Amino acid sequence: MKTVKLVTNKEGGLLNQPYSSNRTVSFSTCSEIQDDVAKMLTGFYYCREGVIGHFARFFSEEADEENIINDDDEPRQGLYEHKDVPTRKTSVAVHTNVGKASDADIEVFESHMKRAIKLLNHYERRNKWFLSEIYKTNHSSGKENLIYLLKSSKWWMTSTHILSLYLLLIRLGEYGFWDKIGKSTNNSEVLSYFSKIKENQHDSRNVSGNQPKKWNVLLDNRKKIYGGRTRNSTFGFNKDHFTVKTDGVYALCSNESYDKETKRKFAELCKEAKLKF
Repeated sequence: MKTVKLVTNKEGGLLNQPYSSNRTVSFSTCSEIQDDVAKMLTGFYYCREGVIGHFARFFSEEADEENIINDDDEPRQGLYEHKDVPTRKTSVAVHTNVGKASDADIEVFESHMKRAIKLLNHYERRNKWFLSEIYKTNHSSGKENLIYLLKSSKWWMTSTHILSLYLLLIRLGEYGFWDKIGKSTNNSEVLSYFSKIKENQHDSRNVSGNQPKKWNVLLDNRKKIYGGRTRNSTFGFNKDHFTVKTDGVYALCSNESYDKETKRKFAELCKEAKLKF
């Protein structure tokens, strides 16, 4: 596994890390890798929609430069300007804090990341997208902070819903059964594994019922659903409340999205696929 340098912030520490004292997995959107270096664009956040909300500020026509770079409530939430926002590849850093980690702790997280790549690659092969790659990182935030960097297809940044699914699939890499996925694994077998995530287990809500089948509808029909729209539109922003107008994949698959255009098109495609809400 290759290693790249990850620039966290000017002081060398991590940004906005309310979960840094435990072993939850959190995310930060990053610049693309250039000369083996990537920069964090936002802090690390546990909530997937929180990550997306801060990333959406870079596409907001209503949000001014001061708020994008330095929010009053959460100082230094973003360090870099629009020129650093990825366009050719999705770039995300994945973090966990392991304290005084043993080799076993490190191996567990690395295995999680490798399984996440297998799961992402399955969906990427279906759509003939660039296959996600994973990197270790050199950073100045201490050995207790394990951080990997993922480089993936730009199509994962099509909308808040698809980026939400991308982050969810990375988090679901914690389950060992994804080790069984290979290039020839068919989609029905992958779908069967989601049923192994029992109620009350981590992220069980997101894989309940027919939601994973709807992910296929979303990804396989990306152009039909979002064709002709810009990221300024699909990462819409509410200037009054400074929150993302649209939302995550769970809301979309539950027919509760605030994005009326996407909600309508997606519902029609699900009906054609005989998937009920």
